[in-house]
Amino acid sequence: MVARRDWRKINRFLAGEWPKPVPPCHVYTIDTDRLDRWFNAAHQAPYIVIDTEYNPNTLYLTLIGLGYPGMEEALQIEWATVWSDRRKAVVQHLYSLVRRVRVVFQNSLADIPVIEKACGISYEDYQAIDDTMLAHAVLWSEWPHTLEFLASIYGEHPKMKHLAHVDPLLYNLGDVLDTMSVWEGLLVELADDPQSERIYRDQSLPLIPLILERRKYGIRVNVARVAPAVVAYQERAEDAVRMATAYCGYPINLGSSPQLGAYLYDMEGLPEQRNRSTTRGLPGSRTVDDEAIAKLRAKVGEGEHPLIEARIAYAAAKQIASHYLEPMDGVERIYPSIKIHAQASGRWSITGPPLQQLPKDLEDLIIPDEGEVWVEWDWKHAEPRFLAYLAGDLPMIEALEAGADPYAFFARDIFVGVLEPTSAMRSFAKRYSLKLSYGGLPSSDTPGALAAGLTKLQLAQAGARFLARRPALASYWKSIDEAVKGRRDAAFVISRAYDGRRRMITGSKDEVQREAKNHPMQGSVSGLLNETCIAIKKALPYSSLVKTKHDSGTYAMPVEQLDEGLPLVRAIVEREIDVGGFRARFPAEYVVIYSSGKREAV
Repeated sequence: MVARRDWRKINRFLAGEWPKPVPPCHVYTIDTDRLDRWFNAAHQAPYIVIDTEYNPNTLYLTLIGLGYPGMEEALQIEWATVWSDRRKAVVQHLYSLVRRVRVVFQNSLADIPVIEKACGISYEDYQAIDDTMLAHAVLWSEWPHTLEFLASIYGEHPKMKHLAHVDPLLYNLGDVLDTMSVWEGLLVELADDPQSERIYRDQSLPLIPLILERRKYGIRVNVARVAPAVVAYQERAEDAVRMATAYCGYPINLGSSPQLGAYLYDMEGLPEQRNRSTTRGLPGSRTVDDEAIAKLRAKVGEGEHPLIEARIAYAAAKQIASHYLEPMDGVERIYPSIKIHAQASGRWSITGPPLQQLPKDLEDLIIPDEGEVWVEWDWKHAEPRFLAYLAGDLPMIEALEAGADPYAFFARDIFVGVLEPTSAMRSFAKRYSLKLSYGGLPSSDTPGALAAGLTKLQLAQAGARFLARRPALASYWKSIDEAVKGRRDAAFVISRAYDGRRRMITGSKDEVQREAKNHPMQGSVSGLLNETCIAIKKALPYSSLVKTKHDSGTYAMPVEQLDEGLPLVRAIVEREIDVGGFRARFPAEYVVIYSSGKREAV
C-alpha cells in the first residue's frame, strides 16, 4: 500500500500538484500586532497543529511551531530568545486558543509536558486533543508511526526531516505541515473504519491523561531494598560462573560468545545455531544468543546441561542488574515512559525501566507513597477465556464459568484417561494450546513434552485428540486459515479483537496465519485492559494509574479510600462484557500493596 501511494504521486507531480509549496512562516520577535492577528485568525480554524523542539533530558522548550488549515502563514516562537514580557503575551494567546480550538499533535505525550513546563498549560486546559501517532497505530498497528514515515505516505509538502541540524526553523515548519497533512489523511481513513475510530476515540485518547498524570509524579523507589538486591544478583551471577567453571574444568567467560560457542559446538558437538541470513540464502554465522541457547536447552532438556543453565542464570542476573537495579540505585523516584502505540497487538510498552518484566522477587523495588495504597488486579486465564468465547466453545465456556482451570481442562483433552493432570501435564497443555493458538504445528517441538513423556508421534496424536474434542475451536481456527488462504494478492489480512481493534497483518503465509490467530486473543485482552483502566479512573477520580502488565493493572489511591475503592475496582474489573454474543466475565485475583512494601492478597 505504501508503494502504491508513492506511485500515485507521479501523475500529481507531473501535473504540478505535488508537492505543494511551503507556505510563509512568521518567526515572532517583536511584532506583537502580527502575533495578535495570527492568533485571532487561528480562533476560527477547525484545528491547530502544535509541534515543539526541546531538550529531551530537561524538557526545556527551545522552539514552538503552530499552524492550521488554510493559514496565510505559519507561526514560530524561538522560546530561548523571546523576552519574558513577550513570552507572557504568547502564553496568554496560546492558553486562550487551546481552550477553544482542537489541537492536533504528532506525539501528545511528548509535547504536552514540554508546553506545561514552559507555559503552565496543562492537559486539563485543552478543549480537545488529537494525536496522529495514536490514530495511525490503531489503523496500521504493524507499521512505524514516526512522523517521517507518516509524511512519506500522507505528506503534501517537500520533505524537510533532514534539516534538523541545518535549518531548525524549516525543519520545525516541515513537522507542522506534515502533521497537518497526516491528520487530513487519517481523518479519511478513520471515517472509513468506524470500529477503529471508536478504539481511537474511546480508548487511545482517554488514556493520555492517565499516562501523563503518572509520568508527572513518578513512582517511589524502595531505597532500602535496592542495595541488598544488587548484592543478591551479583551473587547469582557469581554462582553461575562457579557452576560453569566446575563443569568445564577451567574458567570460562559466560558473557563471551566465542568461548561458549567453542565449548558447546566444537567440544561437545551440539547442533550449531545460526543467525538468520540476509545474504543470498547463505547460512548465517553461528551464534549463542538468547534464542540459540533456548533452542539448545529445548533439545537437551530443561535443567539437563549445567553450562547452558549457567549461561541462562548469568544472563538473567546481568540483565536484571542493568535494567532495574542500576537505574534505581541512588534515586528516590523513577519516571517510566509508557507507550500505547508501540506494539501491534495494542499491548502497552513501559520502559525506563521496563516494569512489565519486573521479576516477582523484586516487585517491592517500587512502593506506594506514604498515605497511599496500590490495588493490583490480575485476570485469571484471560486469553483462553477470550478464545473460548470467540470460538463459541460451549463446553469450555461452561467449565470456565464453573471455575475450571483451562489448562487442566486442556490436559484432559490431550492425555487419554487422565482425570487429575500432573503439574507437568498442565504446564505442557498450557504451552501446547498456546502454540496451536498461535498457528504452530501439532507435531513441532513443544517445551515440556519430554517431562510429560511425549514423543514427536505422540505430539501429533495429542493434537488430533485435542482438536477432535474441541470441534468449535477447530472450526474457528480453520475459518481463520481459510481467510488467510483466500487473500491471494491482497496486501494484508484484517484481524479484529472483540472490541473491533483491527490488525492489518502482512508477511509470509505462515506469519499471517500465526498472527491472525494470535490477535483476537492478545488484542482483546489489550482492549479489555484499556477500557478497565479508563473506567476505574472515571469511577474513582481520586485514584491514579501506576502501571499495567498485559493482563493486569495497578491503581493508586489514598489509604482512607481503600474500603470504598477496592469494591469498585472489583466491580469494574469483573464486569460483564459482550464477546461474540456471549455475556462474558473475567475473574481476577487482587493484591493490596502498602507504602511499607507489604503485599496482601484480598
